Amino acid sequence: MMKKRIAVIFVMLFAFVLALSSCELPDMDKFGESTTYTVTFETGNGSAVAPVEVSEGSLLKAPQAPTREGYTFAGWYKDSSLSSPWRFDKDTVDKDITLYAGWKKDAQQPPKHECNSACPECGKCLDEECHESACTEKCQCSVIPDPVYYTVAFAGADVASQTVLENTAATKPQDPEKDGYTFLGWYLGETLYDFSAPVTGNINLEAKWNKNEVKPNPDPGVEITGEIELTLAEAG
Repeated sequence: MMKKRIAVIFVMLFAFVLALSSCELPDMDKFGESTTYTVTFETGNGSAVAPVEVSEGSLLKAPQAPTREGYTFAGWYKDSSLSSPWRFDKDTVDKDITLYAGWKKDAQQPPKHECNSACPECGKCLDEECHESACTEKCQCSVIPDPVYYTVAFAGADVASQTVLENTAATKPQDPEKDGYTFLGWYLGETLYDFSAPVTGNINLEAKWNKNEVKPNPDPGVEITGEIELTLAEAG
C-alpha cells in the first residue's frame, strides 16, 4: 500500500516538473524598466535640435534654443500652427511627439551714419557707429549716400567723354584743332561752358568753330616770293 502512495506522489511531482518546464518564465532583466518616447523638434529654417528620449509620464527638459538669422526664438509649440505652447514645467510626455519652434522677426536695424563734422564740445558722436537715434544735433550726422556719376560728352571734335562724380567739376580737355578753323570753346546750348561748375547731370557739350578768312591773291598767276620796291617818278 505504501509503495502505491509513493508511486503516486512520484508521478505527481514528475507531472508538476513537466508543467513548470513548459511555462515561459518572465525576463527578470526587464523588471524596473519604464517605457520611453521620442520627442522630435521641428525648427523650420532655424538651426537643428537633436531629438531626445523621455520616460513615460516625465517632464521634458527644455533643449538649447535654436537660432535663425533675422529672427528671435519664441518658444516651442505642440502644433505646427503655433497655437498651443508646450509648458516645460507642467506638460508630460505620454507618446512620441513633435514640437514646433516659434519665431519672431527682428526689427530692422537703423542705417549707419558717419559724422560729417565733430561736435565742438565733445569732439565726437555719442557712439562709434553714430546711429541717428544716438546722435545729437551738434554732431551733424547724415546718411552716407551711394556715389552718383554722370557722363560729360563732347561733340564736334575727337575728344573722349568723361565720367564725373556728382557735384564735382569736369576736366577741361585740350583745345582741339581743325584745318581752316579757330576753336572758340565748348558750349552748352548757346552758352560757353564753365568747367569749374559742379556736374549735376549728364551733359552734352559742343565745340564751336570760327572759319578763318583767306585773303584772295590779285594775280593768281604771279607768285610773290620777296619784297617789292616801288619807285614813283615825278611828272616833268
